[in-house]
Amino acid sequence: MTTIFQIGGYDTSRDYEQLADLMQKQSVICIVDYERDCRDVAHTLWSPSHDGEGVWQLSARGITYIYGFNREDFIKQCQSRNVEIIFPHAA
Repeated sequence: MTTIFQIGGYDTSRDYEQLADLMQKQSVICIVDYERDCRDVAHTLWSPSHDGEGVWQLSARGITYIYGFNREDFIKQCQSRNVEIIFPHAA
């Protein structure tokens, strides 16, 4: 018997600009590449910083997949990690 581990079949988006806006209001669930042929479910974390740029993160279970010091860096890292966003209904 084969173990099923692929995450799929969800309505997702790669609108990282919208993600960056929303994550400053609430944490957002995302799917991110973990390793070859494996993905993980993670959530965003945003916190203000003294320089006004904020700290932009995507993390799960103690693993930080993305850690950016500004919006543009975060968006570039989302692109490179193949992040898919599962937006909340109210987004």
